[in-house]
Amino acid sequence: MLFRSPTKPGTAYFNFTASHDGIGVRPLEGLVEPERFEQLVSAVRARGGHVSTKRNPDGSDTPYELTIAYFPAPGPPEDDPESISPECHVRRFLSSQAVMLALRGIPGVYFQSLVGTSNDRDGVKATGRARSINRRKFHRDELNDRLHNPAAVEKQVFDGYRKLLATRIEQPAFHPDATQSFVDFENPSVIAFLRSSGDGQQRILALTNVADRAATLKISNCVDSPGGRDLLGGPNTEDGHLTLQPFATAWFELD
Repeated sequence: MLFRSPTKPGTAYFNFTASHDGIGVRPLEGLVEPERFEQLVSAVRARGGHVSTKRNPDGSDTPYELTIAYFPAPGPPEDDPESISPECHVRRFLSSQAVMLALRGIPGVYFQSLVGTSNDRDGVKATGRARSINRRKFHRDELNDRLHNPAAVEKQVFDGYRKLLATRIEQPAFHPDATQSFVDFENPSVIAFLRSSGDGQQRILALTNVADRAATLKISNCVDSPGGRDLLGGPNTEDGHLTLQPFATAWFELD
């Protein structure tokens, strides 16, 4: 979860978005409104995922785990594949990973996410287990071909993920012990938090726009800095104003 207390000295959170297992949803009970929870379940089914349920004492069934490869989860529904362009799909997915990578703690990157693997339907049929949907096994030659094809989604995700990782490891403000505070731009579509290195020499404002419309922000309204440099190569800001494109991420090293 994004809003959480700091860890004790000598410990760190382990942050990840996907693993070889499904996505447990029991922790959402009491935190997410039932209507929004149902929307999540329906969205996973619409993208080819499976929903595992538990039987309640009254005989009803309640979802406890969603099984879907993480890359198709923020993508278009199967019955409307053109509702989201491939470029936008890749950007949405990578922004979700950028949030995870920038959070205080140690990131864990699942291989299937690293290369943007789709749902493995054949794996589910072969094993009879829903969790096989996110356990794709590649032949080396097949994966190499995809990672060397500029038009392949796998290459686009892999190159984007490598850039995020290469940028992250060079920043003292992303050390597991670097402080973290959340920033409210009064825009519900923007996830924003500030990371500060232990020696106070570097501050990074991590921003992600999770909406399908641009978001214009004034950084100086929320942090004591007129602007900074986007470590991911986006436009810099000198007057304190910044426009985040739909599903875009920026890691601003503040002046």
